[in-house]
Parts: sequence; structure tokens; C-alpha cells
Amino acid sequence: MAISSLSALDGAPRNEAYAATKGALIPMVRAIAVEHARYGVRANCILPGWIATDMTEGAQGNDKFNDNVIKRVPMRRWGEPKDFGGMAVYFASDASSFHTGDSVLIDGGYGVF
Repeated sequence: MAISSLSALDGAPRNEAYAATKGALIPMVRAIAVEHARYGVRANCILPGWIATDMTEGAQGNDKFNDNVIKRVPMRRWGEPKDFGGMAVYFASDASSFHTGDSVLIDGGYGVF
């Protein structure tokens, strides 16, 4: 399982390198899924949206950022790491034994727009 980002799908100014590296994970995961499925290996990717972490701490306290970005999240809040923890557990468990080559966006609906 890989952790990518909403940035893989939705670019942002001055964020090209981050978006490129996160975007590269999606086809890599699909290639791994196709190549190794016959050996029982599953490969999937989680793409978190705007998640409140140490990395986003500066943006969390920025009113202008929150007014321009977080208000576009239909759930109207920052995500929390626990919001995608269930998907990580699912991908790591036998419950996903026939689930491979997928990327799941967990972003409170931001990517819908």
C-alpha cells in the first residue's frame, strides 16, 4: 500500500515537484498490481486530501488559506489522520484480498469539483 495525495490529481502553484512525485505513485501501484497479482501481492494507494498534520500546521492557522481552500471541502473541515486509517487497515487486511490496483481518494469531497 502506498500513500499518495490529492495533489496527484489536483495541482497547486509552487507545488509541482510534490505533485509529480505523488502522481507517479498511481501508475506505479497499478503496474505492481498487474505484475505481482499472480503471486498474491496486492498494491493499492490512498490519496488523502487536506489533512491536519504537522506538515500542514502553517496552513491550518492561515485564515486566508482556510477561506480559499477548506471552504471548498464539502465537509467544511480539515481531515484527520484517523479519517483514512480505516482504509489503510482494510488494504492491509484479508478483507481486501481481491482488491488491487486501486487509488482511493479520501478528501471530504474536495476532488468532486
